[in-house]
Amino acid sequence: TYTNLEIILVDDGSPDNCPAMCDAWKSRDPRITVIHQKNGGLSVARNGGMKLATGEFIGFVDSDDWIERNMVERLLSALLETDADIATCCFQQEREGSKDNKEYLKSLERRLLSSDEALKQLFLGKRFIQNVVWNKLFRRTVISDLLFPVGKLYEDGLWTAKALGNARKIVSIDYPFYHYLYRPESLSHDARQKRKRFEDEYEMIQQRIDYIHENKPSLEKLAPSARAKVMVLIWSAMTRYAILLLPSYFLSVIFSTS
Repeated sequence: TYTNLEIILVDDGSPDNCPAMCDAWKSRDPRITVIHQKNGGLSVARNGGMKLATGEFIGFVDSDDWIERNMVERLLSALLETDADIATCCFQQEREGSKDNKEYLKSLERRLLSSDEALKQLFLGKRFIQNVVWNKLFRRTVISDLLFPVGKLYEDGLWTAKALGNARKIVSIDYPFYHYLYRPESLSHDARQKRKRFEDEYEMIQQRIDYIHENKPSLEKLAPSARAKVMVLIWSAMTRYAILLLPSYFLSVIFSTS
């Protein structure tokens, strides 16, 4: 419902018909710009789109997902009316081919949070602030110096924490404007991939602890919760994924608490 958009489609070396579809959409809509690049992963695609974007506000939509027609309008209105730097909403998880997707209890309740309050919600895993970037609209000034880490899983984790740290105010709308497509079969069962998932998440959590320590000393009390999450992650990797871990993982957590 909001039409003053610059839409950047990033073809990250797709092997199917997506490149042609992107070009076809571009020919029909002058708001669309298409980037064709070699496959570099999600972070490379996002970084490339951000570099090309010229708008004052930036949002992200991942492939296969979809958004409500009024998502941009609602988030932008909330952001401008509250003079916030980031607007976020809830999301609906959709399962491919399933007719039994659970309906979200919908409302349009708003919550206005300070930077510290939003980071606290993020660290404690609260409902209104999540790691992901795709259910948010960012004022360009708070993310202009941020890049997504290339070659990493959980690429949103530290990036989102830094964006929240740069913001003055964050407004949250309790409504699932974003629809996230969940594909169980897309999760790799390869042992090497499982280990990478663990290592990247472990690194991300440790980096967020370091970020709080260096930039938000008033939130140091959140560090024990984050370290507890690290221990849970380690235990889960060893039991659920049968990953044999080196003692250094445990030592890093022990030493970081001293």
